[in-house]
Amino acid sequence: LKEIDNHLWGLGARLYFDYNVTPEFFVNLYSEFIFYPEQKNDKHATFGDKVKVAKGYDWTIEIEPQYWAPVADGLVFKAFLPFTYKMTPDYKIEGNKVADSASTILSVTPALGLFFTKTFLPIEVEVGYRYPLMGTNNVIMNVVYILGRFYMKF
Repeated sequence: LKEIDNHLWGLGARLYFDYNVTPEFFVNLYSEFIFYPEQKNDKHATFGDKVKVAKGYDWTIEIEPQYWAPVADGLVFKAFLPFTYKMTPDYKIEGNKVADSASTILSVTPALGLFFTKTFLPIEVEVGYRYPLMGTNNVIMNVVYILGRFYMKF
């Protein structure tokens, strides 16, 4: 996995867990951990030219309540309310720790969607809004998104 914004190679793992409260309501727990070994960085404004960078890791934890309800034949209404926490430690450049380079962010992303299951190509449409609740050393940005997923039947 190469982190595009920092041009660093990393090795990661993800863990998913779902708990069904009722047939329509469930909670998804998600965690992702990516470790970045010390490596020479190509040209990049964040770290400089060809320096050794030890970014450490990225760690993400998310809890996402979801509600899915059939509203018509072949149409499912979906509602989501994920809370996501991301953190990184202080990184090192050429073996020297960069003070106050650690970052954290906690955000909530309410979303609504429709899943058309009886179409030739099943389609899912989702609209959401990501709102940062708190954090340090991170770009604070509100995000509105529209997402479409297309599935193939086998």
